[in-house]
Amino acid sequence: MDLCAEVPAVSYETLAPEDGKGKAERISSAHMRKIVARAREVQLDRYRENGQQFNSELKPGQIGRFCPLTPEASRMLEQAYTALRLSARGYHRVLKVARTIADMEPCETINTTHVGEALCCRSLDKKIWRV
Repeated sequence: MDLCAEVPAVSYETLAPEDGKGKAERISSAHMRKIVARAREVQLDRYRENGQQFNSELKPGQIGRFCPLTPEASRMLEQAYTALRLSARGYHRVLKVARTIADMEPCETINTTHVGEALCCRSLDKKIWRV
């Protein structure tokens, strides 16, 4: 599983303040379903000639072609690779998750926001499994 994240508790006030509107960003399940379906279509279209369907199926040799990074995102990933002592496998997993996050916008190039979010998805596996 490439996604593993710890989610902190949310206060009651954040969810249901006195005005009844709540401060937390609300995305309906239907809206999220549309975002995910669109990202899936982007991936199916991207890989239709490669015999793949999803970013998770990318081979290491395909990462450079299908996961273009902005220069800033590349620097961020390099720093994370060193600081977090990522393995080659971990590095590729972060890139594939970042590609998926970018696809949800949709965005062709992976930027620092995508890399940062993908790195956050590794926080719990580092904490629990020390990988």
